Amino acid sequence: MNFKEGWKTATLKCDGCGVEEKVEYDPERRKRHMRGEMVQDIWIEATDAYRSQMIGLRSGFYMCDPCFPKGEDDD
Repeated sequence: MNFKEGWKTATLKCDGCGVEEKVEYDPERRKRHMRGEMVQDIWIEATDAYRSQMIGLRSGFYMCDPCFPKGEDDD
């Protein structure tokens, strides 16, 4: 069984470096996010990087991992 059946693919462009990334998502979960549910509640099992992609897909602003500002403790 293909658990990604019915999923869609989007392209995100990093606003920092311009690199494009493809991301696959479940349209039903994305609808929940578009209605205001929080990413950590919808994508419980997802990595922070994937959640960041979903936020970028919704907001139109995205920064890839290398461009994302790191805190002092994130070395």
